[in-house]
Amino acid sequence: MKDQPPYELTAEGLTADTTYVMRLTAKADVGVGGGMWGGAEKVTLATVPVVVDPFTVYTTSATVGWDGNGNPVDTEYVVRMSANSDFQSSFAPVEYEAGIHSATFTALTANTTYWVRAWGRNQAEVLTEGYVSWEPQATDAGAPVLGSDGVQVVYGFWDGDVGCGGNPEGTRYEVLLTTGAVIGG
Repeated sequence: MKDQPPYELTAEGLTADTTYVMRLTAKADVGVGGGMWGGAEKVTLATVPVVVDPFTVYTTSATVGWDGNGNPVDTEYVVRMSANSDFQSSFAPVEYEAGIHSATFTALTANTTYWVRAWGRNQAEVLTEGYVSWEPQATDAGAPVLGSDGVQVVYGFWDGDVGCGGNPEGTRYEVLLTTGAVIGG
């Protein structure tokens, strides 16, 4: 602590996401204490979580997992997913209660790339200054759905009543033909 105004105190080695109370007593040159000022509470920031589980994707859902990175068990986390790398449009952030270290997103679009970020949030509901992010992943393509009239293949193109299986425009499909009842081999 400095001995001339303005007085500053820097404390090191504090625990993440923990409330600290400061009390200050003035002492005369002979060591006699004066009045006590106290009660200022501050919560340290949570640390940024770290990736421990891969970003696992399926056709319409995805799951991510993280480690608290030294945060106390009551630290909460906020996770955000977006189909844009700049996160300009994203799903509403998902907030997780203390002790939860994974997130599952559902109702995703098939064959779409998603990005995910996560922040720690301390007891004062302040997010970490940084975030952890996972490598972007694409959901699996949905299987096309045959309509009642089937499919006709003409010179490598298909036509007929075929649904897209929830895939976005631009999804490529592969047609396999056989003269028997079994495809593959």
